Amino acid sequence: MTTLIVTLLVLVAIGFVSWRAIQGLDGEQKRAIKDRAVGVFDWAEARGYFRRAPAFESDYHAEYPELRLLENDYATVRKECQELLGMKERITDVEALGGGYTRRFSSGSPTSTPRSSPSSSRTNTSHRTSATTRASSAITWV
Repeated sequence: MTTLIVTLLVLVAIGFVSWRAIQGLDGEQKRAIKDRAVGVFDWAEARGYFRRAPAFESDYHAEYPELRLLENDYATVRKECQELLGMKERITDVEALGGGYTRRFSSGSPTSTPRSSPSSSRTNTSHRTSATTRASSAITWV
């Protein structure tokens, strides 16, 4: 047990010292260290020490059997999506459902819609709640 604790303390100390040393390096030196670390993983993968993770899973039906149904009905799903795009002006605008709340966050700045008073904050909250309820019931209907 003592050996395990000492080993862990040594590893933590080495990690801390390495972390502090890397902080003082410039970008090019940090990139070189990163490239060496990637090289170690490439070397291990090439020698079969662990399986290379694919960019895209191709054998996923065992884990996600529902996707087979989606793939088999691709033509139908595509046709339905095209029909929806054809009537997009009749589909509820999500931004309108949320009022200023969604506009505020979709613009990227949470402070772009100022609150003028505490009462406006309560109004916005009740509006968001009712809009969320309407959106939830619309989703349930679909």
